Amino acid sequence: MIDENHDELVLRQNSSLSNPLLERANTLADECYDRNRKRNSFLSMFIQDEESRKEMLRQIDIAATEFEFRKQALILIRKSQMQALNEACNQYVLQGKANLRVEMGKFVVTKAEELRQHIDDKSAKYVKRLELMLEDVENIKNKRIKEKRIEQLEEAFEDFANLQKQLYDKFVHILKEEIKVE
Repeated sequence: MIDENHDELVLRQNSSLSNPLLERANTLADECYDRNRKRNSFLSMFIQDEESRKEMLRQIDIAATEFEFRKQALILIRKSQMQALNEACNQYVLQGKANLRVEMGKFVVTKAEELRQHIDDKSAKYVKRLELMLEDVENIKNKRIKEKRIEQLEEAFEDFANLQKQLYDKFVHILKEEIKVE
């Protein structure tokens, strides 16, 4: 036989929400159980007239119905609590992501500006150096050596421009990288 007091205790311990319907079901089940306990001793469950047996079966049916109601009410309450917890967690994650993305955006913009400024500064210095080198080339008398030197300086400038583009492209690629967690 199921210990109804134990079931009631478990249900009450697991129910952290105050719910009038659930409390009313608990009260009715308690009353039913108390009446049966007072009316019937252990021996009287075995030695009963037909009317008493029917009343006892009716009370058992009521208790079973009330227990099923409590069980379903508790399941509903738990589902509601899980939905509320799920919403709270989703909100927390959303707020955290938003704050992180704002900070990340500020950081990326700052670093992009620093990189662009650094590249521009280095480019300006490099172009001035190339211009000085080209002026020196004008002083070369040998036409073949002069052409070769101009070709070298043009290649050096192309290599430098490509390097700048690669550096900036790598920076942009870093922004697209993500850590995948499974």
